[in-house]
Amino acid sequence: MLAYDGSPYAEEALYVAAHLAATWEARLAATTVEETARTTSATLDAALSYLRQQGIDARGFFKGAQSGPAGVARSILHVALEQGSDLLVLGDTGFSPFVELFVRSTFDHVLREAGCSVMVCG
Repeated sequence: MLAYDGSPYAEEALYVAAHLAATWEARLAATTVEETARTTSATLDAALSYLRQQGIDARGFFKGAQSGPAGVARSILHVALEQGSDLLVLGDTGFSPFVELFVRSTFDHVLREAGCSVMVCG
């Protein structure tokens, strides 16, 4: 499964997920969780459009507004569980290690709570 928010590192995750799905002939689910004006259903549509251009039949799941990193992480992990995902591909936070000490991110929550393997791009 791909967790996609349109950020530069999420773009890398998109390319990696597309490559893996094509190579392994695996089914791919992609999800975007509305957190800010940057992450809308159009964000997910852009990822799905790219995947379809690559010949990958991906299913998309858009989750409505969530509050805070923990809520976003729960939504991502819920879709991964519903889809029976063996691997979750997502982009790094882009924060420096120093900033990460003080900011609890969605990324941190997903890494701690994922029930499957997680591949981090970035």
